[in-house]
Amino acid sequence: VIRTPEARRRLFGQPDHVRVYGHDVADRLARARFSVSVERPQQRYPSDTVARCGLNADECLFLCEKPG
Repeated sequence: VIRTPEARRRLFGQPDHVRVYGHDVADRLARARFSVSVERPQQRYPSDTVARCGLNADECLFLCEKPG
C-alpha cells in the first residue's frame, strides 16, 4: 500500500497523486458513450497555461464530451 508522499512521488511523479489510469482509459470512456479526444497539454494550451494549471506536459489529456 502506498501511503507516503515520498512513495507517491517515486511511483506517480508527484506527492498528491493516488492513481494512474491504464492504457485502456480512452476505450473505457468511449464505451460509456463519451466522445473522447486524447491530446498533450502543450499541443492544446500555451506553456504558461500548462504551468499555471499544474498540468504535466508529458501526460495525456482525455477530453470527453457526452452526446446530447
